[in-house]
Amino acid sequence: LRSFSSVLYASPFFLIFCKLIGKPAPADKATFTKLMKERKAIALIPGGFEEATITSDKVDRVFIKNRRGFVKYALQNGYALTPTYAFNENKCWKNVQGCWKFRLWLNSLGLPA
Repeated sequence: LRSFSSVLYASPFFLIFCKLIGKPAPADKATFTKLMKERKAIALIPGGFEEATITSDKVDRVFIKNRRGFVKYALQNGYALTPTYAFNENKCWKNVQGCWKFRLWLNSLGLPA
């Protein structure tokens, strides 16, 4: 099951995308709790918009600040966690560098920057 930021579900383009890839669920506490009670397999990329914002093709960066709640829910519901890291994924695309405070502020509003 794929999960995305809840704010994206307000976009008609994202809804079309969702139908194409098989109805992903929002990445929020209520959804995760429901899926875990149903014993569904869940995949999560905890970096979100922020990690996409700070991605650089010159250096590996991850964003996990304040992203620990999913670990607690998984352990409470008897899930095994399998941490993974995709090396050289940052080489797949380039993005604009800089203006970090402003761009991360936009991310905090649920907007990709």
